[in-house]
Amino acid sequence: MDATSRRVPARAPGRGATHTQAGDLNGLGLLDSAPDEAFDRLTHLLNRLLGVPASQLTVVEQGKCFVLGHSGHGGDWAYPTQAALNPAFSGLVMAGREPLAVSDATLDERVSSDRSIAELGAVALAGVPVLLGQVCVGSLCALDMVPRAWSEEDMAALSDVAASVTDQLALRKARLDRDRALASEAHIRIAFDSAAVGMLLVNQSPESSGRIERVNASLCQMLGRSRESLVGTHVDDITYPADRRMSHAAVDGLMRGERAEVRHLEKRYVHADGHAIWGALTCSAVMAPDGGAPPFVISLVEDITEQKEAELDLPAIANVLRRILSGEDSREAIVQAALDIAGASSAYLLEPEGEDRLVVTASAAVNMNGLEVPLDTKPSATAQTYLTGEPLFLADPAESPQVSPKLLALSGARSIMLQPIFSYGKVIGVLCVCWAERVSDGSARGARAVALLTDETSVALAHRDALQRLAAQATTDGLTGLPNRRAWDERLARDLASARRLQRPITLALLDMDRFKLFNDTRGHAAGDELLREFANRARTLLREGDTFARWGGEEFAVLLPDCPSDSFAHSILDRIRGAVPQEQTCSVGYATWDAMESADALVERADRALYRAKALGRNQAVAADPSPLSAAGADQEPDGEKREDGASSVRAKPAGAPWRPHADPADAAFRSRA
Repeated sequence: MDATSRRVPARAPGRGATHTQAGDLNGLGLLDSAPDEAFDRLTHLLNRLLGVPASQLTVVEQGKCFVLGHSGHGGDWAYPTQAALNPAFSGLVMAGREPLAVSDATLDERVSSDRSIAELGAVALAGVPVLLGQVCVGSLCALDMVPRAWSEEDMAALSDVAASVTDQLALRKARLDRDRALASEAHIRIAFDSAAVGMLLVNQSPESSGRIERVNASLCQMLGRSRESLVGTHVDDITYPADRRMSHAAVDGLMRGERAEVRHLEKRYVHADGHAIWGALTCSAVMAPDGGAPPFVISLVEDITEQKEAELDLPAIANVLRRILSGEDSREAIVQAALDIAGASSAYLLEPEGEDRLVVTASAAVNMNGLEVPLDTKPSATAQTYLTGEPLFLADPAESPQVSPKLLALSGARSIMLQPIFSYGKVIGVLCVCWAERVSDGSARGARAVALLTDETSVALAHRDALQRLAAQATTDGLTGLPNRRAWDERLARDLASARRLQRPITLALLDMDRFKLFNDTRGHAAGDELLREFANRARTLLREGDTFARWGGEEFAVLLPDCPSDSFAHSILDRIRGAVPQEQTCSVGYATWDAMESADALVERADRALYRAKALGRNQAVAADPSPLSAAGADQEPDGEKREDGASSVRAKPAGAPWRPHADPADAAFRSRA
């Protein structure tokens, strides 16, 4: 290059140059039309900045030169805008991709054929390239009619205006991309916008890959975000970080044509408040009909957050139910499960103790065991939940007069939830869950999980209680509440086995009401039932821990006294029991101490024979069995030939070798002798 021309370092291109790919200029609507007013204004501005009489903006498309804007030219010179011009100077600028300045074109053979020199008389020329994306598409040139040394400031101003041109082209290109995207989705627009599930359209073109182009109202609601905040955002910005790589792999497979669609891809999004939202995606690639527009991926997103959270909660809840139904103490499991599934900082369980207070019986994370909450004073929030059976959520419990500041200090709670626990419609406890951070919504996942836990716990407790009641009914006498004959047989076998193993004494006694039939006949069966009930209640209070008092059948009872140190000790207990018969009635007792060898049947038979002797000796007394075996005849004969109150003969013959049988049929639950 001679001294009259020089290259000037170019400034960085405008914003559009780094973000917009050079595209089809014809699609921008700028070619084969009059110079654009916006570009004309830029050339006018350039004239004023540089003090030149003329400037022009040209682009080249498919070998043809187009004037997009000009200033200082005659109208005839500027039209037609498309011509097979020889872009000598602008061609040099575009080829070099950097600013070019010529002080005197008459001395430079490279530009001597330029039309502006021949027709306008231009002598000095300065130009900079115009970029669209990374592609040089044209040039912006300033012309002066006299020789001129172009300064650094002149070239800088020229570059600034060229950057504005680039921004204008990039803006129009962006609008074109948008219009094409809208056109490509026109056939699904109604379904897209009104779908009950979330939908989004994501641009996958190289310069905009991952940018969200369109969303529907359902997705906005799902994510708690506005449409304006989502459109233009990169999809990674709303994707849970740990799921981004998986999401990229699925989309890449679509774009490479490895699959036609992706079905039920489970990934997490980030809600506006920061928590994760689970979505099940069905994705497919959408291309424009002419194949010229950038590709897009359209996704249908179903919110499966509750389903996924329920799956996470189920093991903890199942563990609680298993412990309840197995009969284990489930209190610790309940509070720990509440802590885990609610993402809470602490949890504790309160149960009634008496009629006037609740007591913490289990706690997790913070030890609250033993803490009491009164019920008979001004009701607290906890007491209110227990008394009304209504759950209570407090986002700001410190502001509630029903919550004790001491309780908040101990638990460190910013928000609390109180859930009643029911069994057969009755509140049997209150589960309190505490969060160290404020929870604004009681319908949030953690709160819903706690509600589910207490609901399932209530059902399991009711089921367990039903099983326990059935089991109790099978071993409990319905009239007196004492163990029945089935329970007696089990305890007798257990205690005899223990006595044999430990070589300890055990005494068995049978009690029979005296003249009970006469009492029934005189006062009525209801009075007889009440007599038996009252006697049972009194007698059970006179026994030691480990003793057994059961209803044998009818008006008869059985007593088992382990570890009596002597016969007189057992006798004294039985005398106290005899004294517990109400309404001036009496009973007779026969008892036998196990000889460490005999069977349960043999022991019962000896006590039964002692009971016969007590009856024969005048009733209302306790008689010990003879430790020596009686003769078959003597054992079946009673003194004085007296009959038992149950109507049995005073002489009970038993065939040799026949097993012993009680004098009443215990299998008949309705049996009661009225003699």
